[in-house]
Amino acid sequence: MRKIISIALVLFSINAFAQPGQSSANSYSKSNSSPSRHLNFERFLIAGDASSALISDYLGPAIRGIMVSSSSSWYSTAETHERFGFNISVSGTGALVPSSDENFTVTPSNQFTTNSPNNQLATIFGEIAVMPDMTGTVYRNGTYYTRTMEAPTGAGLGTNLTPNIMLQAGMGIGWGTEIKARFVPKLGNDTFRAGSWGVALQHDIFQYIPFEGKVPVYVSVLAAYTSSYGEWVFANEDDYAWDGEDQKTSFDAQSWSFQLMASTNLPVINFYGGVGYNTSEGGYNMKGTYEVVYTDVNNSTNKLTETYENPANGDYTYGGFNATIGTKLTLGVFNIYGDYSFKEFNVVNLGLEFYF
Repeated sequence: MRKIISIALVLFSINAFAQPGQSSANSYSKSNSSPSRHLNFERFLIAGDASSALISDYLGPAIRGIMVSSSSSWYSTAETHERFGFNISVSGTGALVPSSDENFTVTPSNQFTTNSPNNQLATIFGEIAVMPDMTGTVYRNGTYYTRTMEAPTGAGLGTNLTPNIMLQAGMGIGWGTEIKARFVPKLGNDTFRAGSWGVALQHDIFQYIPFEGKVPVYVSVLAAYTSSYGEWVFANEDDYAWDGEDQKTSFDAQSWSFQLMASTNLPVINFYGGVGYNTSEGGYNMKGTYEVVYTDVNNSTNKLTETYENPANGDYTYGGFNATIGTKLTLGVFNIYGDYSFKEFNVVNLGLEFYF
């Protein structure tokens, strides 16, 4: 068991979101991208009331990717355990974010403008060689105040993958039924922490068909629930980070998965697949206080400090059909398996499981 946990922690360490760090805010090109780049999306607060929509667009691909990947990889076979039979597995899963989600288009308004061509800005997965400027405007006591700065860059992940790892166990409870549970404690560093848990029930429906046992095939159904959560904590070491207190952005996502799957029953190499439906909802909340300084458009020496408290939040939903195809190699008491799922964001999965 200790070896399994060690493998899981190694896989978790490749999660790029857990390593934002505090590198220079001026490294924008792909050639300079690094997983240690500070996520500086708090700059969008210059837009005042319009900042929630901007931050939602920026973080959206990552949170939606987590929502999709967290509801995946619940099975590597349609076979269920006999009563008290159990297995333990560790899997690395990643949702593939399409290139169309590397940027988003801004609609200019009285509160926010950018000099970016086509009004496009980078998402957390995006990279723009020369970062555009953006300007936020507020109107207070008959005076317009503005703040101009470079737009947030992407996270410098070097990949359009939302990695996720899961420790999972399954145990037969009889009647062709198996209960599953997955868990990752809230891990990370001083800048980013994330965790998840989930439960599922799998039931063999092939037992009700007269020719069960006469063909090397299993058929079952599964219902699963997964909860994922995490938070970014701002380091306040970026040139444009705002003064304030308790600055962090948390996210959470809840996902349901309903699957019909089948698998072969062969000695060494087996194949499995399924079709089903996933539904997910999640969101983010930007918490703390942020002191944003603006300049009078008519008098550059006249400053205005706006203190925003818990300034931004956003919600995301996902629902759709999916299909999975995979293969598994049986090597004594442990198996190696991998699969590919077709969803809103397609998902790849590789895992190792031990049977007892």
